[in-house]
Amino acid sequence: MFIKKIYSMVVCFATTIVLLVTLSITFNGFITLFLPEYTNKEALIRYSTNEQFLQFKSHDKYLYKQLEGLSPKELEKRRMSYKHKYIEIIKGRAVSTIISNSIWIIVSLVFFIVHWKIYQNTQSYSERKE
Repeated sequence: MFIKKIYSMVVCFATTIVLLVTLSITFNGFITLFLPEYTNKEALIRYSTNEQFLQFKSHDKYLYKQLEGLSPKELEKRRMSYKHKYIEIIKGRAVSTIISNSIWIIVSLVFFIVHWKIYQNTQSYSERKE
């Protein structure tokens, strides 16, 4: 019974750690999903002006030449389109993170509950034995 008690407590401890980590990652995923402009502010700066956008895209010479030839209004449309796509990618990653971590949370909760019941049974068995 002593080994069962130790085993169940170690599993409960491990699942508690897993739950803490996955819950924090999941909450971060929700924040990223609902506030992508806040959580990715430094990456979105490159889309704030046409000049910064052109500088960011200057590594792709073909695209840079295309963008450079556009009127300021057309360039702004293109910039906002790229920004919107970038935000959608960020949101997609956040949803993926939330889903995968939710699976970890459910599995960890199941393991925790099962092993907590095992621990409680060993406790009640020990009390009846005395």
